[in-house]
Amino acid sequence: MISGISVMLAALYYWHKKSTPTARPLTHSLTKWVLAVTLTPIVLTLAFGLSMQTIVMAEMMIGVVPLLPLLIFQAFGTLPAHFVTRVTLLATLIVNAGALLAAPPYTAWRVDFTKGWRKQLPVQDMAQEATRLWHERTHAPLMYVAGSTWYANGTSFYSPEHPHSFPNSDPTLAPWVTPARIHRYGVLTICPVTAEDAGCLENAAHYTTPQTVKIAVNMAHHFAGHTTPDHSFVVMITPPSS
Repeated sequence: MISGISVMLAALYYWHKKSTPTARPLTHSLTKWVLAVTLTPIVLTLAFGLSMQTIVMAEMMIGVVPLLPLLIFQAFGTLPAHFVTRVTLLATLIVNAGALLAAPPYTAWRVDFTKGWRKQLPVQDMAQEATRLWHERTHAPLMYVAGSTWYANGTSFYSPEHPHSFPNSDPTLAPWVTPARIHRYGVLTICPVTAEDAGCLENAAHYTTPQTVKIAVNMAHHFAGHTTPDHSFVVMITPPSS
């Protein structure tokens, strides 16, 4: 991703270096327009996060701040726009090049020497295995996945059936998942056996039935020749009512 952006920036830098700068005065209306298009996505994201009681993560904010540099340009109104643009492009290229060079050794170090790094968790591996276990014991499509927030969301993404996520088996986090729907379609629950996920099984117990099957699973994450230590899970399969 960074390589593609770097190629585009390099082309822009070369084109901008060859181009003839043109001056355009910043009007009051243009300044208001830049403020509106820059800040509105940020304000709306935070407002919806507060009103819907959803967690606004750093990754979610990436898509709402791309116009922030445009607002910063406004603050440099006394500097030549041509100069500011060239410096910005060149600085971004240097930062991207540094990131590209540092990424492989940094990732290798994190995989081998860092404990508790979430990228080491077998989320993708567990999603595929849990989906297989579901179909091994029921012929119904997988509609809902509950349990640990990390694994419920991860299974919703990585499972080929992309079920609805029911994180922590908590209806306040997913109000569209109701007991009636779980009764009708069933639910797959994934609970890591760790101290921080101690309440996972307790919350999941509210949605179990006499037909619920519990399966102990040990799973490791495999990537680029690296294998993490095994993680222990309890997978609960509650089949549909009919």
